[in-house]
Amino acid sequence: DEHCKKFNTTDFAYHKVKIVFWQEDENNQPMWIREPLSTQLNNANVKKQFDFYADFTLYIVIQSPFKDGEQIS
Repeated sequence: DEHCKKFNTTDFAYHKVKIVFWQEDENNQPMWIREPLSTQLNNANVKKQFDFYADFTLYIVIQSPFKDGEQIS
């Protein structure tokens, strides 16, 4: 593939290589990964995810026992 480069193991001893992996669906659109977050959602855990995966958007679905427009006291 003209968009891929094969590296030798000796290349990593002298150069820093940044690898970006982005998977596309059958319509060449970015593929979204939808899976539950296995850890408790807090600032430290989200920061660890950002540090590991770099830049991503986190969408959160909240299940609430309250009805839409209901006041929480």
